[in-house]
Amino acid sequence: MCPDGRPPFPEKDPIEPGGEWIGSVDLENALMRHPAVREAAVIVFVAQIPRTSVGKFQKSRLREMFAGFRHEQAAAGNSD
Repeated sequence: MCPDGRPPFPEKDPIEPGGEWIGSVDLENALMRHPAVREAAVIVFVAQIPRTSVGKFQKSRLREMFAGFRHEQAAAGNSD
């Protein structure tokens, strides 16, 4: 971490998933190395993400929140 609190790389979309800064491009590249992944795009957005009492993401709530997203994209004819 730089003295001013920025991540130590010139990254447009830095992500701090669990206390360590990574770049969105680095995460995309890591995802693309998996044989089941054909394409990957990582975006950063600010939202109130539901967490448990110990600070972990409530994955069941996230699934509920985004359940319709894929279906809405398909109905609109958007594949990206």
